[in-house]
Amino acid sequence: MIMILTINETAAPAHTSLDEQPFGRWAEIRSVDAPPVEARWLAALGLAPGQRVAVLRRAAWGGPLHVRTEGAGEVALGLDLAHVIHVAAGARCP
Repeated sequence: MIMILTINETAAPAHTSLDEQPFGRWAEIRSVDAPPVEARWLAALGLAPGQRVAVLRRAAWGGPLHVRTEGAGEVALGLDLAHVIHVAAGARCP
């Protein structure tokens, strides 16, 4: 089968890591590939599979991400932790 994309169409990945998520869009966390201690800490912050999150801003020079969670408020995450959180993109933030 041959798939042809026109200029206006793009093939978006089904899942991406949180550090690659565009600003201002909600995404659902699909998995967290972290050691158990870190995964429990992230879950306590509202960053667990099934939860929705949005990246609000990224600090300069590889600094942390400012992330809004649907239930726990807002947190700053280092890029190393954001990279192990896998998300599926969703709707634009209100």
